[in-house]
Amino acid sequence: MLTYIAYTAVVILGISYWLQVWKIHKHKEVRDISVGTFVLLLCGYVAMLLKAIEDGSTVFFWRQIATIIPVAAILLQIWWHRRDRWHDDHDPFCAS
Repeated sequence: MLTYIAYTAVVILGISYWLQVWKIHKHKEVRDISVGTFVLLLCGYVAMLLKAIEDGSTVFFWRQIATIIPVAAILLQIWWHRRDRWHDDHDPFCAS
């Protein structure tokens, strides 16, 4: 039972980062996102991935993969959208 709960937590953590990726994709707004925070998260997740591999922990391996990929995507989005306008008046999602 605890294994299923652990894998459910992995899915929830991954989804939480993918929701941030989707929000950035939709609104192209990155001004309030800290590059330093996501660089440190990525470095920490990669280090923990290596530890998970060393320990042979499947759950933590997949947890790190589920967070490394979207965190890297967020960093790419920050770089891509760094000069975009913050709001598009013609987009009903960004009109406020």
